[in-house]
Parts: sequence; structure tokens; C-alpha cells
Amino acid sequence: MSGPKSNQYFIDQQRLRQQEIARRAEEKRKQRLERQRRHSRALLRINEVKGRIDNLIDHFVSVRKRYPQDEISIDIPNCSVPDTKDIDLLERYAESLNKACADAENKLAVAEKTARRQYLLREIGRVQYELDQLTASLDAARKKYSDENIEVLLISSTLGGDPSLAELEKHLQVLKETLQKNRLEIQYAVEKAHASTGLKETMRSALGDRLVAVSMRISEQVIQEINNYPLDQKITQATRPIQDIPHSKWPDELTEWIAALKAGTCKVEKNLAITELRYRVQNFLAVLQQQEKDKKEATQLLENLPVATSETYQKQLDTIQNRLMKVIDGLEPLTEMLRDDIARLREENEMNFSRQVAGEIIQDTLEEFGYTVEDEFDTLFVEGGVVHFQKPAWKTYHVRLRVNPQAGELRVHMIKEGENNLPGQEQQDLKMETEWCVEYKELVSVLSDRGVQARPIKHYSPGAVPVQKIRPEDIPKQKNKRRRPRRKDSKYTMDS
Repeated sequence: MSGPKSNQYFIDQQRLRQQEIARRAEEKRKQRLERQRRHSRALLRINEVKGRIDNLIDHFVSVRKRYPQDEISIDIPNCSVPDTKDIDLLERYAESLNKACADAENKLAVAEKTARRQYLLREIGRVQYELDQLTASLDAARKKYSDENIEVLLISSTLGGDPSLAELEKHLQVLKETLQKNRLEIQYAVEKAHASTGLKETMRSALGDRLVAVSMRISEQVIQEINNYPLDQKITQATRPIQDIPHSKWPDELTEWIAALKAGTCKVEKNLAITELRYRVQNFLAVLQQQEKDKKEATQLLENLPVATSETYQKQLDTIQNRLMKVIDGLEPLTEMLRDDIARLREENEMNFSRQVAGEIIQDTLEEFGYTVEDEFDTLFVEGGVVHFQKPAWKTYHVRLRVNPQAGELRVHMIKEGENNLPGQEQQDLKMETEWCVEYKELVSVLSDRGVQARPIKHYSPGAVPVQKIRPEDIPKQKNKRRRPRRKDSKYTMDS
């Protein structure tokens, strides 16, 4: 076969082979990109679960602090990333870690509900015991003042069946209010009996035994007069403990109850309404006392708040400062949740300070070795991210530093500006990587002497991985900065 047709045939065959080669190259490129995407998604999923595990640990510690009498334990998943390039293994690990974290979260939620229920049942039992003891106190008062007619209607509250947590919470609150009201009622009855008995004894001493009957009648008349005090006088007597407090600061429920008493619109019997008024006055006084206690503690907490180490923590710090100011102004109570938030912020802030110090030490050391670094180094070890550094003689070569503050990991590798390989490029890349690896070991040694313990977890020899090519505009301008003093020791693991 010869001539133009045979030439065209070979041309067509060559074109087909080239198209097949291009198609296979494109498939390989797509497969490589897909592997990279899967790898990135797996690592992102793992990091997300790590954050959930950190929150889980904080919540677990908080629950154990709230319920120290209960044995609360869960299995915290181990979130160490496997040292492997197998994407399927990474994806399986991410899925198993997510499942383990979800199981631990569910177990903690169940354990917290169980601990809360046990706490409520213990509190209900304690308050119920105190209520039962009031009957004995009333019997003792009747024996002591046997000549007096002490009549007190003790209120009770019961809860049957298998109550929910919300029902237990409500029942406990009702029991506490009932206990307070019964105590006030008994106290008021005993005070009247004591006053009546004292008056009778005084009159007996003054008038003699022959006029005992007269004194008894007079005493009964006085007691009757006391019971028949005008309503306004009874209200004044009940609110005497808070008379020095401006009425504008009295709670609405208290002023509304007084107004209903005076208007005769209370739906309960008058004596019980006065008892309820005393109860509300006592509650108001207890709230005021707690507010003063909260104000002192909030002032101390505000004075001892840490200095924020980043913009993110400054925002959290501002929020906590505002909440503390509301406590000091009497607008909010000082809750256990707010105390936990302050403790958590202080702990995270101290950790960030240590990370920031580590970053300063690393930056100072790099500058001493003649490298220039980017401006973002200031927040790198607190907020995480990527920066680049290089020596002026390197021209288009840089070292990329990626920091994961939460994991305490650094990843460093060499990159080069440009997209296409030039003749002799691989030899030049190998030379630059070799130079960097030699100096990297010196850097690790110096950093170790300065308190930054760099423990290698993965290391590639020069030439084992191709130098990554990036666009020049993707590398920010670099400049040296003023040296900062070195402070605390820090520990980081490095992957190079």
C-alpha cells in the first residue's frame, strides 16, 4: 500500500493515538483531581469531628462539675489522623470517627439527663423531708404554748406516676415555695403565741392571782384586736423589712399583689394573702442579697479577665464583659454557665498565648537564619493558616508553612513560582530541597533549645515529592519584622 492514501492512513492512525494518549492523560488528571478532592474532604471531615470532640470534652467536664455525686463516664474517641496516603482508609477513618463522636455525644446526653433526674429526685427528697419536719416543729410549738390556740394550715404538694424532667423541675420549685410559705406561716403563728403568752404573764404579775380571769379576758381582747388590725397596717407590718428600698425597685409581682389586697380582688383568704405577701417580701430580700453577692463576684471576674490574644477571642471577651456588666447593674444573675464560659475563655486564651509565643520564637529564629516572612505570621499560630518564607538568594523558591493550632501541627514543604518545568528544573529543585533539608535540621535543633519542641511525624527525602508549582500572585510580599523577646516554652509536631 503506497501513495497519498497510505500516508493519510498513517496520519489518521497517529492522530488517533495522540487523541487516545490525550484522553488517557485527561482521565488520569481527573482521577488525580478526584483523589485530591476526596483527600481534602476526608481531612476536612476529620478536622470538623475534632472540633466536635473538643466541645464534647468541654461539655463532659462541665457536666461532671455540675453533678459531682454521680459517676458519669463516656469513651472519648481518639482523633489521631493515620499516617497514610490511602484515601479509602482516610475516608473510612473519618466515617468511623464521626460515628464514634456521635455515639459519645448521645451517651453524654443520656448520662446528663440521668444525672439531672437523680439530682432533682435528691433535692425533692430533701425538701420533702424538711416539709415533714415542719409538722414536728408545729407540734413542739403547741406543747410550748399549750394555753394558746395555734392553728396553721400546712400546704402540701404531691407528684405521681413517672414524671418527666420538666415536671420534676416544676415540682421541685413548687415544693421549695411551699416549704417557704409553711415556714413563714408557722413563724407568724408562733410569734403571735409568744406575744400573747408574754402579755398574759406580764398582766398576771401586775394584777395578782385574783385577777387572772380578768387578765385572760383582756389578753384575749388584745389578741382579737391584733387579729383585727386594719389591712393597711398588716401590709405595712409585712413589708417593713423592705421599707427603706424605693418602691420603684420593688418587683412587679409584689406591688401587684399589694394592690390586689388593697382593692379586695385577691382570690385567696385575707390571712393567707398576708402570708403570701410575707413570702414574696422574703423572696425579694433573698434576690437582693444574691444580687449583691453576684455583683461582688462579677466585679472580681471583670477585673481578672485575660487580655485577648486574637480578634476572635476579643469578640468573645467583649461579649463576656457585657454580660458581667449586666450582672453588676442587677439586670442578670451570675449563672454557672457564665462562670464556665469565663473559665473556658481563660483556658483557651492561655493556650493561644502559648501558641503565639511559639510563633514569635519560630519567626525570630527564621529571621536569624536570614529568611524573610509574611505579615500574617502574627496570627498564624493562634488562628491557623498558611504563610511563606524564603531567602533573598532563592528568587522563585519558597517554603510554605501550614499551621493547625488546635492539633499543634506544622507542615512545611518547598514550592516554586511558575507553572511549566524548564530544562534542568528537576536538578535545581533537588538542589534547593537538599539545601532546605540541611538547614531545616539546624532550625529544629535551635527551636528545641529555645523551648519549641518540634517532633517530626513525617519526613520526605529531597526529590521524593515533586516541588509544587504555584502562581507568583498567590504568594504575598514578604518583609522582615522587628524582633520580639522570647517567652514560654511550647510544643509542636512538624511534618516536612
